[in-house]
Amino acid sequence: MVVGQNLFDKNLNMRNVKIAHGFIGLLRIETYEALLRSNWGFFTRKRSQI
Repeated sequence: MVVGQNLFDKNLNMRNVKIAHGFIGLLRIETYEALLRSNWGFFTRKRSQI
């Protein structure tokens, strides 16, 4: 019984780690893509007016 519980917990933890890593990777990619799509000319003009 204890061995089965340990195997279940290990499997659950492994899946949680995979989900977390996938989500973090997705956030990183979306952030980089948003930075690439930014209108940098607008930001530099606004920055120079401050």
